[in-house]
Amino acid sequence: MGTERGVVSWQAPTRQTLWESPPVESFVLGQSDAQERPGEREPIWLASGRAFSSHGPMNRGDGLRFGRALPEGGELLSTRSELQWLGPSGAAVRRVALAAEPSAPPLLAASGEVWVPTVDGTLLGVEPGMTEARPVARIGFGPLTALAFEGLDQIVAASGEGNVCGVSRARLGPHP
Repeated sequence: MGTERGVVSWQAPTRQTLWESPPVESFVLGQSDAQERPGEREPIWLASGRAFSSHGPMNRGDGLRFGRALPEGGELLSTRSELQWLGPSGAAVRRVALAAEPSAPPLLAASGEVWVPTVDGTLLGVEPGMTEARPVARIGFGPLTALAFEGLDQIVAASGEGNVCGVSRARLGPHP
């Protein structure tokens, strides 16, 4: 259970009290360093810029903002200035520079594309092999609060100021 005071209890077959963490900012479903049941995923949460599991703090770096679990294991984490792909062991596999600070978790497509909502209202896109995220669309002037896939070829983005926009995934191609 994540709270403004941190994670203080865990519901399993029996209620068990855990150590207290800093206030929870977001959750990621990923692999833990101390996996008791190989192949299973457990919750990882971000708090005060660091990653935690039910086993305690994890070595994932500092300044973490948002994250997503990767289908093959590992995590996709964002800081204020970059995306980091981590393998199942937590080791960095790839890094991509961000032109703006992320405002919500990245959206990951099955094709490997990544879409990043930002605090300045810009939608950033990353294809496999890119070293820097590319601005794809300007949705508003405030933070983007949500991203979702609409069908196979469009992303729907919403801003905190009430703008909603559908963006073609083709815009990430050679001519944004």
